[in-house]
Amino acid sequence: MDASRFRWITRRAVPGALILASVVVVGCGGRASLDDVNEQGDGAVPTNGTGSGGGSAVGGGSGGGSGGGSNPGAADPLCQASGGTPVTFANEADAQSHLEGRWILCNGPGLGFATEQRAQAGVELSADMQWYILRRDATGLSRADGFQSFGTYRFQPPQDLDYGPSMQAMLFFGIDYSFANVTMLDAPRKMRIEATGTSIYAFVSP
Repeated sequence: MDASRFRWITRRAVPGALILASVVVVGCGGRASLDDVNEQGDGAVPTNGTGSGGGSAVGGGSGGGSGGGSNPGAADPLCQASGGTPVTFANEADAQSHLEGRWILCNGPGLGFATEQRAQAGVELSADMQWYILRRDATGLSRADGFQSFGTYRFQPPQDLDYGPSMQAMLFFGIDYSFANVTMLDAPRKMRIEATGTSIYAFVSP
C-alpha cells in the first residue's frame, strides 16, 4: 500500500488512538527509572529547585513562581527525608488509597499543565477523585483559587493496572495535555508526577 495512503487511513480511522499514543510516548519516553527518585541522597530533594521540569513548563524565569528558581518546600524535613521503597499498586483502588491526601511540592514545576497557577506549593488528591492546587500562606498550605485551581481526575485506560499490579499509574487531570504518570516511594512517602515536567512531592497528611 502507498505510504501516504496508509497515513491518511490511519488518521481517519483512529484519531483518538493516535492522540493517546502520542501522550504515552512523551510520558514514557522521558521516564527515568524509579531509582532516579533517590538520586539526591536516596530521596532527599536538592534545595536549589533545579531538578526535572526546570521551570519552563510553568512560566519559568523570574515570573514563573514554582516553575523556576527554588521551591520553598524543598527545605521541608518531609522533602529532605531520604530512603524509601518503590510502591507496587495492586489495582486502581489500591493506587487511589495511596494518592489520597495532601502533598507538599519538593521539586519541579508542580502540575505544569495548570499554567494559570504559578505559585504552586503542593497538591491535594481527594477520595472522590478531585484535585486541588495548594498554595503557601501564613497558616501553611491552603487550597488555591482562580483558574485551573481544581478539577477532577481519573485513571486513564488502557494501562498496566487494568491487567495486574504495577508500579505506575496513569492519570488524566481533565485539562489539555494533563496526562500524568505517577510512581511512589513508601517510608518516607513520596510521589513523582511526570506530566509537563517532572515533580517530586512528599506526603503531608490524609
